[in-house]
Amino acid sequence: MSSPSGKIDRRQLLTGGTALTLAGLAGAAEVRYDIPRPSKAPLYSRAELEGFIDRYLDALIAHDPKRAPFASDVIFAENDVRLPLGAASWKTIERAGRYRHYFADPQNGDAGLIANVYENGSGAILVLRLKIRDKQIVEAEQYVTRDAMGAENYEKLGAPDPVWLETIPEAQRQSHDALRAAAFMYFEALQRNDGAGIYPFRDDAVRIEHARRVTGLTAVEGYGHADAAFNFTTLSAKAQYEMGMMAFVSEIRDRRCQVVDVERGAVLATSFFDYHGDLKSITFADGRPWNLPAYFRTPRSNHANEAFKVINGSFRYIEMTFVDVPFATRAIWSGPKPSVALEYDPPAPRTAPVKSTDRAGLTELAGRVVDGMVRRCACDLPLAANCRYTENGIDVARGSGLWRSVTGLRDYRVVLADADRGEVAWFGAIDEHGLFTMMALRLRVVGGYIAELESIIARPEKPAQGQQLREATFTLFVPPLGADLDPAAFQTPAMPLTRATPATRAEILATVDSYQAACARRNARLARLSPDATRRDNGHFAGDIAKSPMATLTEVRGRRSLIVDAAQGLALELVMRDNPATTRSAPAEFLAPWTDLHAQLFKVEAGRIAHVEELVKRLPYGRETGWEAPTSA
Repeated sequence: MSSPSGKIDRRQLLTGGTALTLAGLAGAAEVRYDIPRPSKAPLYSRAELEGFIDRYLDALIAHDPKRAPFASDVIFAENDVRLPLGAASWKTIERAGRYRHYFADPQNGDAGLIANVYENGSGAILVLRLKIRDKQIVEAEQYVTRDAMGAENYEKLGAPDPVWLETIPEAQRQSHDALRAAAFMYFEALQRNDGAGIYPFRDDAVRIEHARRVTGLTAVEGYGHADAAFNFTTLSAKAQYEMGMMAFVSEIRDRRCQVVDVERGAVLATSFFDYHGDLKSITFADGRPWNLPAYFRTPRSNHANEAFKVINGSFRYIEMTFVDVPFATRAIWSGPKPSVALEYDPPAPRTAPVKSTDRAGLTELAGRVVDGMVRRCACDLPLAANCRYTENGIDVARGSGLWRSVTGLRDYRVVLADADRGEVAWFGAIDEHGLFTMMALRLRVVGGYIAELESIIARPEKPAQGQQLREATFTLFVPPLGADLDPAAFQTPAMPLTRATPATRAEILATVDSYQAACARRNARLARLSPDATRRDNGHFAGDIAKSPMATLTEVRGRRSLIVDAAQGLALELVMRDNPATTRSAPAEFLAPWTDLHAQLFKVEAGRIAHVEELVKRLPYGRETGWEAPTSA
């Protein structure tokens, strides 16, 4: 970290070469990247690296990994999910478009690409990074953004702006470290952007997002979820940053330079933009207040891939794409954590253990936890030192996620308790800055302290007819759910859920087993359903267990029993449904790969299922529940 003279090495501070990054200075990112030092001689030529990209694309379009030179132990990931090679978009992408923007690092064997592709007839954006070793692909990291309009914009562009292809004169080229430092400076300026930072943009700097120019326009256009009348896109890149509009970007973490192209002064970089959902408004640098669009009032993460053209240390061109991912998603290639922390959070005081884990005590504990979310304080809860908390299968830091966004509780709620196992669940409606949300929350108590907290969250995703984008809350670039969460359906619990019908744990599980077997085997006759049984997905009456598109086009996996309440005849379970998108004649919702997470609340009466209430959340294809492996208390 220090030079022989004892002074701080600012170059290392910027690039994370030893202990710190600019991310660390802001207490934002958790990752330090070990910078590979390039050898004097290139490992490959630019043409060879671009050839690896082309062979990969040809294999992808042919749905045949054997057509590309993969190492036997290649690591493949798509949209931050590690998958078997040949899965996900390897089965769906059918052709490439006109746009191909290559990046090459001959010294380190890294190659990158931004391109438009077509999947089951619809356009998408592909961002790809390959690591080449011994003339084989050992790492393949790709991001598929299903934005048909963005893909069409790229098709119209046809090729990168010529400025990207210009070779930097050798005497003026910046080192790998200097280019990395520039990329990290961009992220640092954007995080909690206040208008007072260092913004090294050239006067002629251009930024495009999904192939759409968003700087220096002559006419006012809408920007993202902002008002159509907002003048943001007419400003220069530097003026936009000086305005401080991006103050709602809570954190930019897991920052990484995927490909550093010294010859062209270009960097392909990646990071996560986190929005904590704890702000309703911000104030621009000029004093104007701005009420945040609804999208940013709940916890969100965008995985951004950004390319930078850097000339003499300043930004000439920025090309951004991103994909909406579950909040707090982690990268597959994230690097080690900083060895020095500049911010210190004192350990929370040890609270008294739960006095009783009988039914009443557990029910009271569940109420304390959801009340703590409303108060945005877990400080007085009996949490174990190693308590694990997840939201939709993603590990979330204590005090983050829902702990920052929940502002109240609604009337709908059902509480399940199992005193023998020290487990309790709260299934109900919450409020996030005026936005309706449903949550299934599971708690496990060990030794008087909460050892596990698992939440499944469903929010309304579709904008209403004619609704402006600033009021929309849907997950971007993901096929919309056929059954969007209906707040009107969750005013009070369905009648069967409100009456206690005791049964043994074994009886309840056996009855629920019949339902899960019916779904897995697509045979409705296997399910022990009452004649008047009702089933709902996100508040909508569900289709046939065996014949609906959801039943016939998806595969069920990952079933877990979360809790059984024998006294009430209730059970809460979790399953995943994978849609491989391999049936081209399927409805539009099923033409891109995805995985749905289902939290299922069952009511069992007299050995039959009287009601099933399911919360459904759409996730990137192949996601897990996060709790497959046993956890220690």
